[in-house]
Amino acid sequence: MFTLTNVALCLGLVLGLGLFMNAYLKGKKVLSKLSQKKPY
Repeated sequence: MFTLTNVALCLGLVLGLGLFMNAYLKGKKVLSKLSQKKPY
């Protein structure tokens, strides 16, 4: 039971990290596009 919970926690952590990195990279792309459109 303990190991099962541990594995589930690890999987959730990895999944959350992956989603966070994906959103972060997408945001960076959008930001770079916006900065290219509007030169300050």
